[in-house]
Amino acid sequence: DEFKPVGLEVIRAHQTSHAMCVFNSEGALEAAKKTLLDFDEKLDVRVLDEEELKVREALIQHAPHGSSPQELKDMMSDVLFEFTPQTIETKFSKDPNKNTGMALVKFGNAFDCFAAVSDFNGFDLNGSQLRMQWLTPDETDTLHRHLSHLKRVMYNHGVAPRTVILSNLSSTTAVAQVESALKACEFEPESIEIFEDEGDKTFGLGVVTFHEHITTKMVGRLSFVKIDHEDQERELIWTPLEEALEVTDEDSVVSEAVSLEEQKKFEEEAEKEAAEEEAREAAEAAEAEAKAKAEADAKLCRSWARSSTLCSIPLTAAAAAAAFSPLEAASFTSFSIR
Repeated sequence: DEFKPVGLEVIRAHQTSHAMCVFNSEGALEAAKKTLLDFDEKLDVRVLDEEELKVREALIQHAPHGSSPQELKDMMSDVLFEFTPQTIETKFSKDPNKNTGMALVKFGNAFDCFAAVSDFNGFDLNGSQLRMQWLTPDETDTLHRHLSHLKRVMYNHGVAPRTVILSNLSSTTAVAQVESALKACEFEPESIEIFEDEGDKTFGLGVVTFHEHITTKMVGRLSFVKIDHEDQERELIWTPLEEALEVTDEDSVVSEAVSLEEQKKFEEEAEKEAAEEEAREAAEAAEAEAKAKAEADAKLCRSWARSSTLCSIPLTAAAAAAAFSPLEAASFTSFSIR
């Protein structure tokens, strides 16, 4: 009561309860902080500055990446219910079946954001231990610029099929580490970009572009790429910007057009092959029909020849050859073909 706050807000959440107290002077704030820690030294007491009071967004990483973006969004919405998130973004690629293990959550005020981070950093969600950090306004602006660039790449027909999102990096992972780890597994990337904040710390994600299209076989091989961090190997999450191409044969190499002109050429060649196949089938059908007609004419001619010494019927040369074998022709006194 001696340091009674002029404002008080409380959230009772999954793991802990949170309270935000507003005081009318710095002296009252410091005295209240000391009193709280004297009461329980295990309390996490944070004094927020003006910039921190502007915090609205938090970045979640290492979320369960076996689910779709929509399923992850639904899970986040359920577990963060008490903190009333305003928006939850989980879709960062065009693959509808896989998420990147990442979510960007916007809250209505700083207190909700800080409380959610305090409650869910390290939270076990479907077997995955979440890593959640709040972002300052500057960090938020920087991250959104990175994500805007990522979305432009997503709709670049020449680049998107060759690009993967790399997530679950440490805050200090460098491009050279990623490149070295890829080369150790016999990958030759075309380019690597790690998303960093203004202080050269990473947001835990980046993009890697290869020379060839991403296939399911490549994604499987990428799962073996590891990066050492603080003497521990980190499990990296590789998510193609577009749905990975299927490899139908162990030794096949999938190579598709990377430009509209090449795609058009590919389609024209496919149409040409289809037309040629159709023409071959038509020719075979016509040949079979002609053969069947000749056999029918020959049968009819033999029937007439047995009942008369003279027959005069329309007959093709092919039918005549089939109808009048030397043995049969010897029994005729005469015959004519017209």
